[in-house]
Amino acid sequence: MGLFNNQAGDRLLQQADLIITIGYSPVEYEPAMWNSGKAMLVHIDVLPAEADNLYLPDAELVGDIAQTVRKIAARIASPLQLSEAAAAVLEDRRQQRQLLAMQGASLDQFALHPL
Repeated sequence: MGLFNNQAGDRLLQQADLIITIGYSPVEYEPAMWNSGKAMLVHIDVLPAEADNLYLPDAELVGDIAQTVRKIAARIASPLQLSEAAAAVLEDRRQQRQLLAMQGASLDQFALHPL
């Protein structure tokens, strides 16, 4: 997250009912760009959240990030069940990545190209 032109990630954030930020800093990706205010927000970091009108976590877990994530993961009893809308966004993103990979593989030029 936090990259411009990240339509799949942005679409998933708009559908989310829970957003967990890990090591998040508003400087990296300002809350106005991704937080609709509809989802419960959990902040995990070594530092307390930098409060903002659009970044007011419902819960903050401050401390060792790796240990916090391990403890949360240990409490998850069953795999995540995606909504049909979220699954469609991820499938669309998978297809876009596949097309970019094919396009990159077909490039035949001297200079290195990012694809």
